[in-house]
Amino acid sequence: MTLPGAAPPGGPPPDPPLAEAATRFTAAMNRLAPFEPAPHLAVAVSGGPDSLAVAHLADTWARAQGGRITALTVDHGLRAEAAGEAAAVGRLMAARGIAHEVLVWRPTTVAHRSQAAARRARYALLEAACRRHGILHLVVAHTADDQGETVLLRLAKGSGPDGLAGMPALSERHAVRLLRPLLGWRKSALRSVCAAAGLAAIDDPSNLSPSFARGRLRRAAAALTREGLTTERLAALARRAAPARCRSEALVADGLAEAAAVYPEGFARLALDPWRRRPGDIRLAMLARLIRAVGAADHAPREAALARLAARLEHGPAPASTLGGCRLVVAADHLIVAREAAAAGERRPVLPGQTVLWDRRLTVSVPADLAAPQDEPMVLARLGQAAGRAIPSAAWPVVPAPARAALPGLWTAGGHLVATAAVACARPDRLPTDPAARLAVVFTPPSPIADAGFVAA
Repeated sequence: MTLPGAAPPGGPPPDPPLAEAATRFTAAMNRLAPFEPAPHLAVAVSGGPDSLAVAHLADTWARAQGGRITALTVDHGLRAEAAGEAAAVGRLMAARGIAHEVLVWRPTTVAHRSQAAARRARYALLEAACRRHGILHLVVAHTADDQGETVLLRLAKGSGPDGLAGMPALSERHAVRLLRPLLGWRKSALRSVCAAAGLAAIDDPSNLSPSFARGRLRRAAAALTREGLTTERLAALARRAAPARCRSEALVADGLAEAAAVYPEGFARLALDPWRRRPGDIRLAMLARLIRAVGAADHAPREAALARLAARLEHGPAPASTLGGCRLVVAADHLIVAREAAAAGERRPVLPGQTVLWDRRLTVSVPADLAAPQDEPMVLARLGQAAGRAIPSAAWPVVPAPARAALPGLWTAGGHLVATAAVACARPDRLPTDPAARLAVVFTPPSPIADAGFVAA
């Protein structure tokens, strides 16, 4: 099936607006290369004009490369209309020969119904779908208008140059490359793409809700524009800040390569002497990267909190502290950055032979022959006090004491500890050092400690 705006072989050329948009989109995608032959892209499609337009443009681009897209729609359950809208997107995609999948999320508490919680859940579902389908690239429809709002929100929070660079066009997450090819496009241009392609968009009223910061900004757009805070100027500010962020990220990556050691169990050691030799802003950024990754956080801690931590570390020993979901312990000449046990609260049912992502940051594999006594159900949950009470220190050849309590243990429903990453607790016939009896743990945080660097729009 040929999409509206894509010329069939031997047929008439596409409508000029769609042809121009396709050319512009191809240029944006070229800046985000490389892609595999016949690329398979996932596209987040809510049904709004931005996401429908990017689905149309990405599908046209992928077909031209001999590839395809899969549209992913998250039914977040925050509005009564969400399920019906997701189904409508599915019908629209099917009519255009595009594979589509609905990902359902149902918040379990009032706290989980916040926009921040919905955003975390949405990306977790999208990335999990990409893993299932073996997709390497996830396309989202953030625009120049979204970039301007991001810069304005960060200005309000006192962000430095790195924050004012806004959203990158490319982010490396642990499962996929997150692509934002529309950061140079205005929303009005994408509505024109939808109109030319015959795509009927759905407008989400929560986008203008005064309950959320972005909704309040959108309601105040006219007043902000009169004061000179236009989308164009805010996006230009992001572009001017981007080169400085690129340079600083390269210095941060060099600093971490010299000073940091990261372990599969999800903790890190930072050698303080080489860290102290770096400029002050790079020292803060190195701490931010480690804490964000180990703490599985969406954002780094505030700069003021990082500055207080750095001040304590610059002149010798410092007391233990917590920040960003991490426990920070100075030992001799290095800093241990470990997950705070109280923050690792996930309890996840598992089966022998299963591999799961636990606590958003550890990929845990359960040995196929490691069964619970009396075949009780098993769950992954933090070790907590059992790390010191039930497991001898000799069973922890690598993991320091501050990092042990937040590691996962395999428990029966009755509270019996079956195995950990260090030792199999329920298999006395095996030596504690037998790796076949342990949980296999690999650190896979939502954001990397050092990635390809900031990619400007």
